[in-house]
Amino acid sequence: MLIVRNLKKVYSNSRGLYELNVQLEPGTITAVIGPNGAGKSTFFNMMNGLVLPQSGECLLDGTNIYALPLDQTGFLPEANFLIDNFSVMQMIEYFVQMKSISVAKDRIHFLLDGFSMRDYQNEVIKRLSQGMRKRVAIICAILNVPKLLVLDEPLNALDIQSVVFLKKLLQEAKNKGSYILLSSHVLDFLDGLADNVVFLRDGKPVVQCSCTDVKIEELYLNIYGVT
Repeated sequence: MLIVRNLKKVYSNSRGLYELNVQLEPGTITAVIGPNGAGKSTFFNMMNGLVLPQSGECLLDGTNIYALPLDQTGFLPEANFLIDNFSVMQMIEYFVQMKSISVAKDRIHFLLDGFSMRDYQNEVIKRLSQGMRKRVAIICAILNVPKLLVLDEPLNALDIQSVVFLKKLLQEAKNKGSYILLSSHVLDFLDGLADNVVFLRDGKPVVQCSCTDVKIEELYLNIYGVT
């Protein structure tokens, strides 16, 4: 089980996250939703160790997530983290080495083909479009189907084919027992995919529920309305 207990990080401008509590089962997809500034990225950055909490803890099967081996985690931050002067394949190989993971060539080719990136594997990152960079970043996050997968706004800049393939990859990870956290402003993408949803406002959870039988957009409108 993934347990987030009293997790808190508040910045000097009073934005951040205030004592979030979540318990998630393996093989589930949890959507974290809220308007800009709600605390989503702060939460995701803490889940990957980019930001350390002021208090609280995150335990995955009893182990502090900051003590997990790198091969058990995959993270897609909203901001670009790729190395501009690397080629696509060099970027992928860098992640394989950094995480000390074993990934078959067939797996890498499957991911490149699924995101229509095979013809660009030797292209330098800085010459790629924003959408292509996002595809490479997703590939790096999900190379070995990690136990904990955190994706912050993965749909930004993706074309329809890539969105469909991403959904296939998420279903694959779910079937293999991964804990998956993701945020998206495209709410209909989450319908039929996410098992749970956490709505945040001003750094605080306002609703946490199962969403298997409800439309997430309807829940969103009930909570936040339209301004």
